[in-house]
Amino acid sequence: MEQIANHYESGAESVAVQGPISSMKTWLLTCTDEEFVSDSKRPVILTPQRVNRQDVVERLDTFGVPYVERPGRKDLCAWNEWRDSVQRVDERICSTNGCDLYPDDGVEEAAREALESHKLHQGDLVQLDQERVQDLAAQQDVCPHYLLEALRDLVDDERPTELATYAKALMSDDWSSSDVALLDESHAVGTSADPRTAEINLPAISDAVEEVNDFVQGSAREALVDARHDIKPFAGAIEAWKESSEARTVTPDELFEGTDATLGDAFQALEKVRPESMSDLKRAVVSGATERVEETRARYDQLRDVVEFLAQVQSYRDGESDFVHTRYEAQGEAVNEMAFRQVTDSQPATETSDIYDAWRDEGTHPAIEDRWGGLLDHHIEEVWDGRHVEPGGDRDRPGVPRGGLSEIRAVTDADTLVGYSATHSELSDPARSPDDLRQTAHQLVTAPLRLRSDGDDSHEFDGRESVDADTPWFQNMIRRAKEQTDARLAAVPINTRNGAKWEAMPVRKLDLPDHGGGTEHVSGLVPNSRGAIGDMGLEDLPIDAVLCGVQVQSPSATARRLVSFWELLAADHDDPTEALQAGWRLLAQHAVSGTIQAAGRFRPEATNIVFERPELVELAGFECDRLSASMGGFAGALAREIEQAQSEYRRRRAPVRAAKVVGHLEQADSKAPTKNQYLSKYQDVYGADEAEATEAAFLAAEDGRIEFGAGTFRLKSALGSGPEGPG
Repeated sequence: MEQIANHYESGAESVAVQGPISSMKTWLLTCTDEEFVSDSKRPVILTPQRVNRQDVVERLDTFGVPYVERPGRKDLCAWNEWRDSVQRVDERICSTNGCDLYPDDGVEEAAREALESHKLHQGDLVQLDQERVQDLAAQQDVCPHYLLEALRDLVDDERPTELATYAKALMSDDWSSSDVALLDESHAVGTSADPRTAEINLPAISDAVEEVNDFVQGSAREALVDARHDIKPFAGAIEAWKESSEARTVTPDELFEGTDATLGDAFQALEKVRPESMSDLKRAVVSGATERVEETRARYDQLRDVVEFLAQVQSYRDGESDFVHTRYEAQGEAVNEMAFRQVTDSQPATETSDIYDAWRDEGTHPAIEDRWGGLLDHHIEEVWDGRHVEPGGDRDRPGVPRGGLSEIRAVTDADTLVGYSATHSELSDPARSPDDLRQTAHQLVTAPLRLRSDGDDSHEFDGRESVDADTPWFQNMIRRAKEQTDARLAAVPINTRNGAKWEAMPVRKLDLPDHGGGTEHVSGLVPNSRGAIGDMGLEDLPIDAVLCGVQVQSPSATARRLVSFWELLAADHDDPTEALQAGWRLLAQHAVSGTIQAAGRFRPEATNIVFERPELVELAGFECDRLSASMGGFAGALAREIEQAQSEYRRRRAPVRAAKVVGHLEQADSKAPTKNQYLSKYQDVYGADEAEATEAAFLAAEDGRIEFGAGTFRLKSALGSGPEGPG
């Protein structure tokens, strides 16, 4: 804490705090907050998820630190029927849906009374969490959200710590000015390529406009009749723009060209429709008719999506956003993606095109190429060639994308950002040298097999490095290693869908939270899932080893992400080659960090065995060991099982290869090959040395496949079947 305070006093813009997973990081963050508060500084605390925010609240309560928790508006909504059925609230909705708790001029007085009640029970210490605010609102019969906003104004002079999630922070611009921002799991926002990017699903927008048009044209209500004239040409303009975008690059400037529609007319027409749609939705909620609620909610959501789209077009016209249109092909299908990206007017340190040129010169990083294969290069070319960024407003060049951490700084007005993470990224800890690999609390071991979403039904190891948890020989290998060591195992599957494949594996079943607020009995802890966030008590389980997969996106999705990283990195990198290398590290970190976070939830004594290439883990910035038979416990037993399987496979494969070489040479030269001809050809084809080629010949002779005499080899029988493996 003293070091952090010294960094702040010296004017550091950012401080990266590195620590192991499950190492009381949240306690350290809370203690640091208390230290800053006692020094009359005003911190703000931001977390990736609600559960993280609630954990910090509990600790601030324990330490007696003044704070104001800022939940989302939906979390505070007291109209249960609306919240549960419509599941959407914002200022526009709350002010027009007829909620009885929407405030009048009396909310400030209610806030003063609520604060008096709060201090009566808490003393002068301001600690306003979600539950307390909801209780105070119930006493005053006011909306909890608006009461909280009024309470924030009343206690602002007392400078309490404000807490929120990153999502809440990035969607709000009403933050009190803070001195320092304490960022829990700062890598989560640090690697956010475009937190201010609104992706556009144009087919859905076009369908929504058509649905709204049908609703308007089919209604006899006076307000909707007035909107007919402007809605119909707008619907036609959207459909025409969509069709054009499928054939060529388009810009928002073309949206209303050659039509009777205008942006202003479209806004006005939708403003006439919105009150009618809201009235329908309100009546449906009050009636409690589920089907009617779903129907009217769907219509209102479509209307809202169209209005938000038009707002993005207006933002583009005002120069606040750039328009990004990307057209390419993936898996034989045409991909047509659009987005409006908020930007700054600053100039990048280097051009994104220079980073692309550096990639053309340098090529793809070997660890990335090994993991994604040669298809990635093709998709990088496809995405790059099909990507067009149209500057908004009257700017003649694209602006700089707003990175996650820079946006947090702008929103909170903090002098210093202090980021806490066990898996910092290139962006959340830029001062760390890429060669300075991070240690983890657990022994991190990479195995010479790769866990994938799909495997096969082979009962014997067939030379394939890629398996899934359903592959019989892999399951048997895990069972034997477990039986030899009596190890207690847990799993980190690749993803939720893949998690079901672990049910037949000898791993511990875990009771973890599900999305519905209950508990599910699962066979593994999926990276970035609800169960992998916060304290779930997994550290207390007697686990000896964790079997881990790594999830990566497809080559096309990875290419899109990489180009987004390039655009972000161009802002701060003078050297395009350095930016290129940083992009590779970000890709690796994005793939690996979720797995390391999830596996790190178990006790430190549990060896984390990652079925992935060590080069990818090291490129992500983490120290790791290679699985070895010399290791103790389950890891060593598994290594020996793998080595034995590989040895047996080579023993089965070698004579087949030798027979193929002899047969090929006999056919090519129309005579039996000599020993030297055989040895040379075998080594050339299979990349073997002379000893391996010789051993293969002996094994083939033992199997009765070939014979040697008079200085030549002869094929004794047909090649037969045998384990050659892929390729």
